[in-house]
Amino acid sequence: NHDKAQAFFEKSLHIAEKEYTTVFFILLNKLILAYLFYQYDNTAELSEDLKKYSANVIGLPTTVIFTFYDSLLNLAQYTSLSSKQKKIYLKKIKANQKKMKTWANHAPMNYLHKYLLINAELARIKRQNTKAITFYEQAINEARINEYTHEAALANELLGKFYISQKQEKIAVVYLLEARYLYEKWGAHYKVKHIDNTY
Repeated sequence: NHDKAQAFFEKSLHIAEKEYTTVFFILLNKLILAYLFYQYDNTAELSEDLKKYSANVIGLPTTVIFTFYDSLLNLAQYTSLSSKQKKIYLKKIKANQKKMKTWANHAPMNYLHKYLLINAELARIKRQNTKAITFYEQAINEARINEYTHEAALANELLGKFYISQKQEKIAVVYLLEARYLYEKWGAHYKVKHIDNTY
């Protein structure tokens, strides 16, 4: 509770000083951490908050990162939603992917793996398993080639989670161990512990 109060106080100070770019960065990091550590509660509210301040970062790469994690969070929660909510979330994800496709076309070395990873997750929720695996593998490959270690880790983790959902634990272990190795290489020690404790 103290940490939440402190965070709220700091955010309020930045808003009072009209430091909206700083507020955006604080909220974006909270969103990323929520996703990486499977803490999906209140992330819809966080995303809406971020949209309020997104005009302050137009043209910065953070716009892409927000779009990417917004889609990932929507996809992570998809199966637990009502039919009505699913339609709303799917509409948001497709709008995000339209933007991501444009960015991927202009700078594939930076954005193609992100676009492919969202496609993989979309195929997963539609139960298009062969298609999902192909997209996951392509995302892993593109992220690795272009030295996006943390996103190669994430793609491996998501493919590992996918194989667990398919009751193929032996294959899942291969991808989860690779994710763990890449997170460690990236220096994300708490995420390594999270992988260890979860799997």
